[in-house]
Amino acid sequence: MEEIRELSHILNSYLEQREHLSLNSLAKNMNIAETTLRRIKNSELKRLPKNETILKVLSYIYKSSDLYELRSNLSPTGLGTYLTEEFLLSDSNQKHSVQVIDDSVSDQISYLVFKLASNSCGTTKDEVKRMFGELGVKSLEALKLDGLVSVNDGTITSKISTFKVSNKYFVRNFKAVSDFIKVDSPGDNPNLFYNLSESVNLEAFRKIHKAQKNALKEITSIMNKDESRGDIPLFVLSAVDTLK
Repeated sequence: MEEIRELSHILNSYLEQREHLSLNSLAKNMNIAETTLRRIKNSELKRLPKNETILKVLSYIYKSSDLYELRSNLSPTGLGTYLTEEFLLSDSNQKHSVQVIDDSVSDQISYLVFKLASNSCGTTKDEVKRMFGELGVKSLEALKLDGLVSVNDGTITSKISTFKVSNKYFVRNFKAVSDFIKVDSPGDNPNLFYNLSESVNLEAFRKIHKAQKNALKEITSIMNKDESRGDIPLFVLSAVDTLK
């Protein structure tokens, strides 16, 4: 698999330039299990490691958390394409410094307040208090102290353009957003919700995974266009997994 060979080559090239650096020390610095890093080094993986592991390796070696900058260092037919597809990157080479905000959104209310602030139209203090009460106000103050949001004349906006929350919090945050699904939404602003399940073979599983990813890429493209800007705080939830 080209992506595995490329990741192994990147790691080995880094180590060859630093003969004094042990694999164990590097694993600790990257916060990756040494056994995992050794398999990457020796190209002993049957499939690519988790996205979070790949990003830890690449971000450490290339000294950047910018997904576009990382992609510029990778093969356009290997890991470069993989990053584009996995993280729904555009074809642009614009810079997007990705800030990990796990500590600042350690609870669901903080996460939701920040999500609202991160929309292009932002949100307001009145809206935060209406939706989340005093807990929302406290979360807002904490986000301000962490330098993630600014408040001007009651309007709340994010101070960072691109953020990331670690995968281990995905389910918690997914549930937080899913509470806003309205099964009896008004006709002028209909929502979309489906809950599908069936036993399938591996080929069908891969086809569904690909179809979902392609749909998300198109949705992301629409959401990021200037002509799409408005005042509807839209959210899209997506997951494909197995019930076992």
